Amino acid sequence: VLGPRAGSWFRFVSDVQISEQKYPLDSYKAIYVPSARYQDEATVERLKKYAANGGTLIIASPDTFEISDDGTKRPGLKKELMGLEVTGKKLPSGGFQFENMTVTASGNPVWQMKPVGKAEVLAKYSNGNPAVIVNPYGKGKIASPMDLGQEEAQELLDKAITVNGRLYGRK
Repeated sequence: VLGPRAGSWFRFVSDVQISEQKYPLDSYKAIYVPSARYQDEATVERLKKYAANGGTLIIASPDTFEISDDGTKRPGLKKELMGLEVTGKKLPSGGFQFENMTVTASGNPVWQMKPVGKAEVLAKYSNGNPAVIVNPYGKGKIASPMDLGQEEAQELLDKAITVNGRLYGRK
């Protein structure tokens, strides 16, 4: 949910611009990575540094950054960055629960995952499985993933509040 009607401005920045350091990432409050299963090492390292220095990195899919552009797998990156382990993938059953609101899932397959380390579950699917996991990373945080339509995402964000840098549900 981006743009002037949503009250949030955005800028598209490509992986090449990130790896070549064309933009100072610390000027962004949050960076959203929609999908990037194959990604070069320079971009991944720069985004990790951004989060470690206090930025919020929102990663839409647990397979993001899974494979380097040279084909090398990064097996421990899910745990390190996202604070999660993938336990499966299946079609959603309904939606997910955030505070006392049920959000309908889009119908796309969802990742079954569990938090590891210091990661916390921010929202759950109606069957109790985690829908959004937030992992502290250095001075920042990394949130992942959720599969929502535009209206559901806006409703979820409208009911969230940040207190002392942490995202909580609003009553």
